Amino acid sequence: MSLAAIAQKERAKRLIPRLDACAMRIDEGSIVRSHAMVYAAFLSDYVAGRIDAANPETVGMLSMADEFCELVEHEYPVIN
Repeated sequence: MSLAAIAQKERAKRLIPRLDACAMRIDEGSIVRSHAMVYAAFLSDYVAGRIDAANPETVGMLSMADEFCELVEHEYPVIN
């Protein structure tokens, strides 16, 4: 595995708890919550090695998951 692939896998591992925290902010049944679940499935499959890390689209999906978290963190208040 290349250094770039290892770095991307570590990035995905860091995104998982962040995405979990974001999902908790979103109402169940919301289309936004559905998007969170799709990103969660992608990250889970990626970390488990079921998705080709060498595919350039994979890096794009990691970036989209990161941007999704930024959006949720900005638009949805923290639920206590």
